[in-house]
Amino acid sequence: RVSISFGATFFTIFTIILLVTIGFSAVKSQRLMITSLTDLTHLLEHEVGKKQVALERLRLTLARQLHGDVQSRLSAIALKLEWIADQKVASPESDESNRLTQVDAVADEVFVLARQLEELDTVSGREEIEIVVDELLNSWGAAIDLHIDLTPEAAVKLNETEEACRTATEMMREGISNAVRHGGAQSVHIVIVSESDDWIAVSISDNGVGMDKPHQWGFGLTSLNMDVDQLNFAAQDNGGSLLTGRILTSTS
Repeated sequence: RVSISFGATFFTIFTIILLVTIGFSAVKSQRLMITSLTDLTHLLEHEVGKKQVALERLRLTLARQLHGDVQSRLSAIALKLEWIADQKVASPESDESNRLTQVDAVADEVFVLARQLEELDTVSGREEIEIVVDELLNSWGAAIDLHIDLTPEAAVKLNETEEACRTATEMMREGISNAVRHGGAQSVHIVIVSESDDWIAVSISDNGVGMDKPHQWGFGLTSLNMDVDQLNFAAQDNGGSLLTGRILTSTS
């Protein structure tokens, strides 16, 4: 009886120890699983956050492209058509074939812009600043008196940094578009110079109506303000308005 009782007691104690060990292991495994799931959740939240930031940046980029490039081109096209119509009224007997050629050229611009919109390729490609300047002169040259003074040193710095080149492009388009659409300017003068090793300075002046009260910044200027240092838009003493700012060209 004693041996049986001892054997039963030993078996009971062993069973209890085994169950406790299994239970402890199960709890430890659960804790490890919870820790792993928590870490995985934090990792997923981080990745989702990165995707949201990337999507927001893409949305802003597309909005800036549509506002700057497309709107600028459409405004230039509208002014060209007005200019052609004014020429028709002013000189009814003038060369009709010349006017038709001008209208065909404008129509070609519209078709090119429409194809670019379909392909979502408004300004997505990398363009050197000299090409951008030529495009602006071709787009606006028939409608307004446009002068762009780009120093060779500033051009080199802009072409070395894609972000700086894109910002300078947006600033020029926004400045011209605002001057013509809101200020009724007939003349716009853009100066881009190297200010230091890391910065270039941009100034855009016009002969429009200027501003008789503080200007409320729209989407274009508000977006530019994120990338342009010391961005300022104000009336000039001799009439018209002046848009100035500094663009960082160093990536270090």
